[in-house]
Amino acid sequence: MKINEFTKHTPSPILRFELEDGRNIDVTEGHKFCVLENEKIVKRKVCELKKGDYLTVPSFSEINEKDVSFINLEEYFHDREDIVIRDVSEFVKPIIENLGGNSVLRRTFNFPQSNIFNFLIRDSFPLPFLLTTLSLAGLSMLDLPEERKIAVKRDTISLPHNIPLNDEVLNLIGLYVAEGHARKNESKKGFYHVSISCTEEEIRDRVKKVMNKYFNLNPSEDHEDHLTFSSKILYEFFVDILKAGHNAYNKRIPGIILNLPKEKLSSFLRGYFDGDGSVSRSDRRVTCDSVSSGLLTDLEFALRRYGLFTKRYQYSKEPGPKVRDFYIRKKRKIPVFSITKLLILSDYIQLFYEQIGFSLKRKQKILEHLIKNTKPLGMRIKKEKELVLPRIKAINHLGAEETYCLNVENNIVIANGILTGQCDGDEVAIMLLLDALINFSRVYLPAHRGATQDAPLVLSSTLIPSEIDDMVFDLDIAAKYPLDLYKSALEYKMPWEVKIEQMRDRLGKENEQTGWMFTHDVSNINSGVVCSAYKSIPDMQQKVFGQLDIAEKIRAVDEVDVARLVIDRHFIRDIKGNLRKFSTQEFRCVSCNEKYRRPPLLGHCIKCRGKLLFTVSEGSVVKYLEPSISLAQKYELPNYLKQSLELTKMRIESVFGKDKERQTGLGSWY
Repeated sequence: MKINEFTKHTPSPILRFELEDGRNIDVTEGHKFCVLENEKIVKRKVCELKKGDYLTVPSFSEINEKDVSFINLEEYFHDREDIVIRDVSEFVKPIIENLGGNSVLRRTFNFPQSNIFNFLIRDSFPLPFLLTTLSLAGLSMLDLPEERKIAVKRDTISLPHNIPLNDEVLNLIGLYVAEGHARKNESKKGFYHVSISCTEEEIRDRVKKVMNKYFNLNPSEDHEDHLTFSSKILYEFFVDILKAGHNAYNKRIPGIILNLPKEKLSSFLRGYFDGDGSVSRSDRRVTCDSVSSGLLTDLEFALRRYGLFTKRYQYSKEPGPKVRDFYIRKKRKIPVFSITKLLILSDYIQLFYEQIGFSLKRKQKILEHLIKNTKPLGMRIKKEKELVLPRIKAINHLGAEETYCLNVENNIVIANGILTGQCDGDEVAIMLLLDALINFSRVYLPAHRGATQDAPLVLSSTLIPSEIDDMVFDLDIAAKYPLDLYKSALEYKMPWEVKIEQMRDRLGKENEQTGWMFTHDVSNINSGVVCSAYKSIPDMQQKVFGQLDIAEKIRAVDEVDVARLVIDRHFIRDIKGNLRKFSTQEFRCVSCNEKYRRPPLLGHCIKCRGKLLFTVSEGSVVKYLEPSISLAQKYELPNYLKQSLELTKMRIESVFGKDKERQTGLGSWY
């Protein structure tokens, strides 16, 4: 879904809608919801809804799937100097010799000879060094042996450079999102730990097997209730690359996994429900708990891809014995955690069993028992095909808050799983003010008078036509032009001799702001010229040629006068202005951008010893000179204008010198 606009608004009254499926949504009074009426989805404003009305929650979502076979760690760490590649010495050594030995690479990287020698002996090459060395030899990382490893400098632990996103690894990532956490300490004797809680022996064995097989890691801590693995790269894999979060409050399903084909997504979800899912022989439902609102939203989205509707239930819970003892020892108040339970109801258990299920044998057996021995109880919540219709349980006023609105392409947004209408109207009007709001800042405003005279330093909330610039008062607002206008044109009458309604005729009247008409309809105001020829034609000579070529074809235009105006009003003024600027210009350092009124005697920048350049070049002074002279000769313009050009040319030659090679004929331009 493409977001076209995103806007922030001043505080306005907020209403909270509580639904019978456990969902809540906070909206402004002017927002719209999508409701089902006569088997059609229609939009209704908040003010039109009341307690007991039905909102719409889709139970199925279809997306464009994007399959990813593996995650290449080298791509993520390509600019990291603390990352090394190992097990490639036999391949890299001949490359270094073919490049001219250590001396060439030492000059390239400013390394002492011992460094490159150590890389070869230890079979451990910094990733930036390796990338550059391969590039000098016309190779890439794809040419290296597939069995190479990636590691952190001075770390004995090495990981495979490719992590496959297969069923086993996705299942492990699901377990981490459900029961894992990551910790780090960046002190001199710091650590990077990834831990996964697992009391089931089957899960413990699975985690050990997958970590060893695909990450080349064994547990640094092996306890009854959790396994811990020590590796900086593993930490960054889960926290920074996957962005799966490091504790229960910021856990998320990685975006790369949410978009995978459903067969692969199922492997992740099985791992998640193995760790955090619950199933009971007495209740035909599957549940999971989380304190992360983002993770709950991700889970609802993922399950909706299979057509699985979920209900929410919130409850409070005190911490377990170990955590409670910690707070008692610290003499702190024992906190109460607010937890949200996600429920897959009985009507959807069969679909959950067929599409996802559990990989943990104990839970899968219970699920199979429910499928064989129980029947769906039916939902109390109303359902229509792929839409679930929860009733509004309560509408609460929360006071005024800042709001954020967005506009999307299809006019419907799913917010917290609920179908809502997008924002429009006022939000689009606000966007039109953006230029004025940005330019109002005096940080952006130039200091000279020409730039500030048009700056929007005063903004009017109410537009009064009689107070705007009077040049617009001559705007025609008639629906059509009378025949008298065309007859008067044949008689060469003046425009004001024909009476046509204009904006000035309505000033001070009731209809001064309404009923302005136009003569021709248009299907789309954006269907005109998007990029003018003035921008698409590369140089000024061709632009002027095109302008005069049109002038010669139009009988109503005097092409000689057009050529005179182009030179008199544009070219010659630009030449003289740039020549004056060249004589009074500053000098700029290319490195630190420091400016000097006069170049220092040292010949370079005093601050950084960088090279000094002109701020106005010779080319900007003379670029219009020859085209102007050519135009004056071709169209036999007045002698006064020709002499002005000759005097200007003499002044330029007195500054830059006379260059015979710059004398070109008329054919060079046309």
